[in-house]
Amino acid sequence: MWIHWKRKLLRFTHQGQRIALKGMNYSLSSCPKLKIRKLKGVLRKGGVAHVVHLCPILQDDNPPSDPPPAVQQLIDSNIKLFQEPTSLPPSREFDHQIPLIPGV
Repeated sequence: MWIHWKRKLLRFTHQGQRIALKGMNYSLSSCPKLKIRKLKGVLRKGGVAHVVHLCPILQDDNPPSDPPPAVQQLIDSNIKLFQEPTSLPPSREFDHQIPLIPGV
């Protein structure tokens, strides 16, 4: 396995085939559209696991209704799990963090 952290590049061999994975670019200033021909080619080659189409929806002015009785019963029986935290979790030997992309 070969990793280049700055370029966010990972290369390895899986079942005799050379695989290269490239990390995400964190630039939020542009998101170019993908031409349908390019998308079809990537899909045909198996380079995409999921395709998501985002579109705006109308805001519903009605507040959400109460959960169904079975769900409410589950919440009530595990009420400690659904309480607001009052402190940070205890320190552990290995504290991990997930860097988030602002605005995403």
